[in-house]
Amino acid sequence: MTPHADRALRADRVALLPLFALADDSPAHVATYISLGEVFVARHGELIVGYAQIVESEDPREFELKSLAVIEARQGEGIGRDLVGAVVARRTTCAGAAKRNGTGWGVAAPRAH
Repeated sequence: MTPHADRALRADRVALLPLFALADDSPAHVATYISLGEVFVARHGELIVGYAQIVESEDPREFELKSLAVIEARQGEGIGRDLVGAVVARRTTCAGAAKRNGTGWGVAAPRAH
């Protein structure tokens, strides 16, 4: 079963700290960005099995995939891929709305950091 991806509320992010620790081994660094942008979570039932965090980039037409992790027991099942797909789908929908509104917001090609 593929987990459902939905957006996490900012208040829920503290509960995601163990997952953020999988993606970034510096708690001090996580603290600098955990409250930024949007976080999408994958759930299996009530259990959160992964997340993807996106933030705006310097170019308002682009966004950055800031952080992504899946619990170790569920890695290799395509959950990360599904989360990235949910993020791109959401932002593509936003891009379409922005283009209709004349702002020209779009999804950029991935960049390595």
